[in-house]
Amino acid sequence: MRTTILVPILSRGRHGWQERRCAALLASVAAVSAITVFTRAAAQGVLPAYGADVRVGDLRKQFENAMESGPKTLSDRRWNFSPSIELSETYDSAVLLPRGRGRDFITRITPIFAGTLDAQRLKGALAYSPSYNLYALHRAESGFTHDLNANLAATLVPDLLFTDLRGYAATQPLLGYAVPSTGSSGRVNEVQTSHFSAAPYLQKRFGDFAILNAGYTISQTSRSPLAPQSTLTLTDGTTGNFSSQHEAVSIATGPDFGRIKGSLAAMAAQYDGSGVYRGAHSETVTAAAGYALTRTVTATGSLGHETIIYGPGGPKKIDGLTWSAGVVLTPNPDSAITAKYGRQQGASSFSFDGTYAPSARIRLLARYSQGVGTDLQNLQNALAGTVSGPAGVAVDRASGAPVQLGNLLNQQPGVYRSTVASVSGVYLLDRDVITLDWSNSEYVLLSGGGGSGFGSNTSMNTAAIWKHLISEVFTTSASLQYGVRSAPLLKTDTTTTAVSVSAQYLLSETLSINILISHMVSTGQTFGFAPVRDLVVVGLRKAF
Repeated sequence: MRTTILVPILSRGRHGWQERRCAALLASVAAVSAITVFTRAAAQGVLPAYGADVRVGDLRKQFENAMESGPKTLSDRRWNFSPSIELSETYDSAVLLPRGRGRDFITRITPIFAGTLDAQRLKGALAYSPSYNLYALHRAESGFTHDLNANLAATLVPDLLFTDLRGYAATQPLLGYAVPSTGSSGRVNEVQTSHFSAAPYLQKRFGDFAILNAGYTISQTSRSPLAPQSTLTLTDGTTGNFSSQHEAVSIATGPDFGRIKGSLAAMAAQYDGSGVYRGAHSETVTAAAGYALTRTVTATGSLGHETIIYGPGGPKKIDGLTWSAGVVLTPNPDSAITAKYGRQQGASSFSFDGTYAPSARIRLLARYSQGVGTDLQNLQNALAGTVSGPAGVAVDRASGAPVQLGNLLNQQPGVYRSTVASVSGVYLLDRDVITLDWSNSEYVLLSGGGGSGFGSNTSMNTAAIWKHLISEVFTTSASLQYGVRSAPLLKTDTTTTAVSVSAQYLLSETLSINILISHMVSTGQTFGFAPVRDLVVVGLRKAF
């Protein structure tokens, strides 16, 4: 995560198609990605949390378009490419260094490559922004970082054979403050994460009687510190690199069955890497059924069996029956709520995933889920359920809502049982967007930590964000965030409060300027981070 990710400049005018076009592609991409989502549903890991986007930009338009039920024609062109370059200067009062910390001025040069493709057999989106970060006072901290969010869906044989390609890269803090979106505080505290996958799959319809899906996904996921050596505590074992293969086959009923829906699915996954990934594998078989009680209420249930095995240092084998019972509610075309209770991955738990639109101006989003896996497994599974949305923000394939792919403590080694809950509310006005966001995460270390990392821990975060459109060329934003982090090995909780204000001004259709001022205060165990940190960012972006 770079500090400047807080305030990207989104061009309007003739370049405004970028955000709207990406959002409009979501429904089309989702339509040909069923097997990837199906594989993810039974894979290990938790659902990514809905999160508030604290970046400056026309969030009102982004959110309105992301929540649309279907794509609309915006251009006769089947592809669009929008390169730009951003130059920013950051003052950071507390850069984390190999020995201590200090202030610095960071110059960032970031070319941005963004585009969409909407052809008959190819649909996708690309957002790639490599960045060179030049530290004025501590030159050893200078270096490159990469951020990528891209997907491509291809129809190889109409109505039969498809493929889905996914690429993702991000720089994230090893430890970080107890609130998101505060930057990494320096290269010594950054890791580079990347993920690439290819998922060919077959989808065959037998009239209105049944639908057959069969697919294969191969993935490569890696993570490494940007600095050769780090003096930070609790960072052993942060390097990770593994490949995985997933196979899935399912058959589901069609419209001929009326109110009854049923499916039978078998899935398997194999991992190749070191430590807990060496020889790890899982197999699941699930029979699921649903009955539409009314037009808006469907009762669901499932019964199956699972086997989950990790490599050396991992938790004991998980083997046994799985089951669930729940309900799916669709109160209006813009709302979908799924609530279930059952047993999966060796434990009984409740799960909830809901998007509710009581009016055209209000969106409520909530998630609660539990799963077993490493942080990289959770990231891999979450990526299977998202696509690249407006301005490269990851959005849910089904609802189009923005999601957080990371968490505050996601760089720690070991296998965890993770419980994640999040609630977000967005109120859209003609010139304002008000966002309230709450999330809570609990990570129980099962094994494989090797004595390093935080071990079991919890984090809670809240955010209130107000964005105001002063004019068609001038946007302002203010945010207040508060977070608490707890762990058994900590003598005291870590708390962080962050306040920021920012503005974006469009000098022309292709040139814009932005500014961010942020103030953070932390108490308790800060692990070398400054109790008080100030940021000032000034950026200029030119679109071509």
